[in-house]
Amino acid sequence: MPRCPSLARRVHRIASMTDDNERLVPVQVESKIKERVLEVRKEFEHLELAFEAANEAGEAAERRTPGSSAPLRAKVQALCAIQREKELEILALEALKSEYECWSAKEFDFEAYLKTKMRAFERGTPVNDAPLKAFDAAVRGGCETLDDDAEFMVVGGGGDGAKGVKNAKCPLSLKKVEDLDEPLEDLKGYVYEAVAILDYLGRKTSVPCPVAGTVHTVKRADLKPSKAVQRLKARHLAASRANDNERDSQCISP
Repeated sequence: MPRCPSLARRVHRIASMTDDNERLVPVQVESKIKERVLEVRKEFEHLELAFEAANEAGEAAERRTPGSSAPLRAKVQALCAIQREKELEILALEALKSEYECWSAKEFDFEAYLKTKMRAFERGTPVNDAPLKAFDAAVRGGCETLDDDAEFMVVGGGGDGAKGVKNAKCPLSLKKVEDLDEPLEDLKGYVYEAVAILDYLGRKTSVPCPVAGTVHTVKRADLKPSKAVQRLKARHLAASRANDNERDSQCISP
């Protein structure tokens, strides 16, 4: 008797949707999932490079002629649509990985399952418009640059054993991480403004990471205050006080 009869029925319905797609037996599915995940990761890398190139080109175009970056923005929107499709595909693959052991079907339509699952996730998954916001910021002359402290955060590890903060700005609010009132960090070391990431999550327990080029999911239960950012803010505060004390001493010197 199958462990998940309702899933088996869904798989049977999906498998009967089309005769054109590749059909797999359960023992083939795990290797197929790993293969597809690697393909999607490569595509995310290409998308990240494309977003970076568009940001640089958009900024240069605006410096030459204001308003000339509009065609590039349309291309970034098209890239965002592709990125969303890949994010949904990752979610579908993760669901498939956790479900396939329950099947009782003798064969399975892999592509049909993914398409059906992606449509289901699309209805409840927020749109990731972070790359478009980054492009608009670049066009306004606000290209993301890392100062010395941010560079230290990105390449340095956190004292609590984390891999360190990997982004200099929140991908949702576009604020520098050191300017966030309540920075939250996920398991991969990406930092977000608390209000922004919780709003992005909505009622869901997990969503695709809003940082362009990433493929992991952000889970509400895994978010925690960022100790690395707290240390950075403490350093800024200490440096500011030291500068104030130095100015005060100069003012009272004869």
